[in-house]
Amino acid sequence: MNVNHPKRKWFDLASQWLTSKLVVDSKQDKSTLDYWKQQIFIIAISVYLIGGIPLMFLGSYLFYQDGLIIYGFVQATLAIITGIILINKHNSEQSRSFVLLIFLLLVSFAVIFMAALSSAGMILLLATLFLASLMLEPQSLRYFFGLNLLISLYVTIFLYAGYFDSLAIVDYKRVWLLHILVTQTTGIGFSLIVVHMHRNLNHQNQQMMKSIISSQMNQHRFQSAIANSPVPSIVYKESGEIVSLNPSWEKTIGYSLEDMPSLQVWLAHSLQTDKQESQAIFEQLVSTKDNHFDGILTLKIMSGSDIYLAFYTSNIGEDATGSNLLLSVGIDLTEQLKAEELYNSIIETTSDGFFLLDKHGRIINVNATACTMLGYSKETFIGRFITDFDSGNQHHVRNQLQKVIELKHHRFESTHKRKDGYTLVMDINASVIQTDDFISSFLFVMLQIRTGRLKKSSIFLLMTP
Repeated sequence: MNVNHPKRKWFDLASQWLTSKLVVDSKQDKSTLDYWKQQIFIIAISVYLIGGIPLMFLGSYLFYQDGLIIYGFVQATLAIITGIILINKHNSEQSRSFVLLIFLLLVSFAVIFMAALSSAGMILLLATLFLASLMLEPQSLRYFFGLNLLISLYVTIFLYAGYFDSLAIVDYKRVWLLHILVTQTTGIGFSLIVVHMHRNLNHQNQQMMKSIISSQMNQHRFQSAIANSPVPSIVYKESGEIVSLNPSWEKTIGYSLEDMPSLQVWLAHSLQTDKQESQAIFEQLVSTKDNHFDGILTLKIMSGSDIYLAFYTSNIGEDATGSNLLLSVGIDLTEQLKAEELYNSIIETTSDGFFLLDKHGRIINVNATACTMLGYSKETFIGRFITDFDSGNQHHVRNQLQKVIELKHHRFESTHKRKDGYTLVMDINASVIQTDDFISSFLFVMLQIRTGRLKKSSIFLLMTP
């Protein structure tokens, strides 16, 4: 059960008020290095204002008790001036941190006049010194600790040379020596820690900045590539919310991001299917598995016409909120599929017979006319070799097929047996059709030979590797 404790509430209010008085920008991102450096700065200043100034006043009073009125007055005045500088947020945090360190260096020997309070005072001063030093860059730290060593060295030399014999401070010679050893040893230790910390933080910060810059550049290149791609592309979250789509998508589909804020809305407008199939397609598109083919979708575009898109989807990582982002590209197969539909329609309705064969002579497809001519069903032909239906020398047929591959066009005679046992002697006119760099097809025109003349009952065999 959460209970707002009154003291805790007042503490938070006081902390917020103090922060607003000490720094200009008090609402920095907590994940940044600058935020935590600022928090350390606020702690250091607060320690000085709450504990350091009273300690300086106490030291000044002890100076006054020993008759060192000028020392006491100078220390109290410097403590006040330092406090005024520290609470002036128009001065940079770096400069205020340096002022605090210099002041603590000059007045730290006041601790030796505090008898039983010396240990507490030393801890308070060194803690403040350490916290404030975290704000400085390595170069400023070198200047500060060099000055610290120099002052302590000269004060120690003058002390043991007798320059201060007329002052009350000589009574504390041993305590002073202990003070020098403690402050310098601790100071050097702090300097090594802080310098090492700064170097590590700076190195990590530089690496992080390089990584961020590299990531931003890669992201920019990726976005530019998608935007300039001639292929319709769309980026969306696994929830279906569409993040971006490229100009090619808008040109092809006709819908803008304002028209289709989510996949669900777009699929509802574009798919001519029932809800169950539409949901299955949506789940396929938002699948986070790497690089998957979503099939060829028939879509109704904004103009009302149908297009065919082959969808390929990739998981491209997470956004700032941790949601998976997916990229889908749609390859427009409309013209290709329409051409194939027209070709298939011609093949199926022509009076000529066609076979689709691979380069080994295996039947891949056959039209209805060829089935009628030879008396076999389509299922009987598919997967079998064309030589299985040749009643002559099969070795001769294989050689002729090889010549077709070599010569690109070849004419030869072959005998084929119908299912009812009747043998047909045919003159086969075969040509190779190159469709692209990788796939070749072979067109065979088979002419049935009859007594005295040729009758074109023609069987076309289309062969692919």
